[in-house]
Amino acid sequence: MTTGSAHSTHGPEVPLHKSASGTANGLAQPRSGGASIWDLLQRDRSGFPRLTKDIDVDLAVIGGGLVGLTTALAATEAGLRVAIAEKTTLASGASGRTSGFVAPSLRPLPGGKSLDTALGPDRARRFRAFAAQSGCAVFNLIDGHKLNVPTARAGWIEAAHTPEALNRLRRDAGDSDHVLSADELREAAGLEGFHGGVMRANSGAIDPKAYVNEIARVAAAAGAYIFENTPIEALHVAADGHAELLSRGARIRAAHVVVATNGASRLLPRLAAALMPVRVHQVVTATLPKELQTLILGGGHVITDTRRNAMALRWTPDGRLLTGGLVLPSLKPANAEAAAFYTRRLGTIAGPAAERAGLAPKLLKSQHIWHGQIAMTGTGLPLLYAPSPAVTALVACNGRGIALGTALGTALGETIADGVKRGTGQIDLSTLPLPVTEPRPQLRRYFSGFGARWRTALAEVLDRRDARQAATPPGT
Repeated sequence: MTTGSAHSTHGPEVPLHKSASGTANGLAQPRSGGASIWDLLQRDRSGFPRLTKDIDVDLAVIGGGLVGLTTALAATEAGLRVAIAEKTTLASGASGRTSGFVAPSLRPLPGGKSLDTALGPDRARRFRAFAAQSGCAVFNLIDGHKLNVPTARAGWIEAAHTPEALNRLRRDAGDSDHVLSADELREAAGLEGFHGGVMRANSGAIDPKAYVNEIARVAAAAGAYIFENTPIEALHVAADGHAELLSRGARIRAAHVVVATNGASRLLPRLAAALMPVRVHQVVTATLPKELQTLILGGGHVITDTRRNAMALRWTPDGRLLTGGLVLPSLKPANAEAAAFYTRRLGTIAGPAAERAGLAPKLLKSQHIWHGQIAMTGTGLPLLYAPSPAVTALVACNGRGIALGTALGTALGETIADGVKRGTGQIDLSTLPLPVTEPRPQLRRYFSGFGARWRTALAEVLDRRDARQAATPPGT
């Protein structure tokens, strides 16, 4: 497999360069809840007005995140009149607070259930192939529209923490994947303690906030109406089959509505009851010396591993290491526990490389932390829901939002455009790779955040057991 260069030469996107600074520069004081690194690095952008008068459109999209905006862009480019309503500002939810990984894959389903069992063999094959190409959807969108987005696309390394995990990765590797030995992984990532892994193509990392804002810019230039600070207070379907959205006295009337509000899906109570909100913390170091940036993931790759409480690591555009995940149970505030835990993990993972560079491991201390909330489903799959012929909801990519959200949003926008232009009042959602599903209420949603922290603690215990039992990787 050819992984390509660390930074694409296609289009004018800003590369994910690594700062040459050797100083630990400070970040602005975080806002309440913790500003993400993407907020603090964000370049100036033009805001959008709030809805102040009634408008009629073909498609109304509720939610100014990644899924909503890719749906809107695809439908606008297909010729529909489209309006997007965001209750605060674009990418203020999960889309702008993620780590920015472009991972074209599906997470393992809950309870060890197979995709074939969940969807049936034919649909599973189709959706698996769709997910495998979802990374291409991201980079093709960036290239095709010349989006100004910090981007790295050298590939995603999935590292095996045990020999058994390496065997599993080798068995499941696709045609475009490249299996790495322990030595090859150490050479590519600059990290020790792994037994090998798989390098996946059409993957990498982006600045997610810049990505969403750039999609909005292009959609607006194509003719879409974008409204910020426009909370939708009511949604109903009129007698003629059109949907009507109300916001502070103003109305959007549309032939079709897409609800793309992820975990904030209050307008559709049945949908909201099926989603489990889970808080994920992200941390970054200070800007690190150039020597370390060359040693660790120096080719521009991103990396995760196969532990139950998985490690994830990437560089930010200004030369900081970023990692994060779920937080262990603690008497400390969650942010403090996350900062302490991920500082320890960074020291374990990247400390040897720092020592090789003659640098103090204390440079790997977490400097800034924030959190976001992802929506999970009981099935572990995104939820496509059609409560009426005029309303469709697409939510919950279960931690694979950038790649899968881009691909699904684009496909949904094209499908709706086709149906609206045919004038039948019916949207044929069966053409999508994901089946329409009736939401099932999840009692676990009321304990999902609490339960996730305890499951993380159990995962950490089991991972440490695996590490003790595993044979020492070659060369370590």
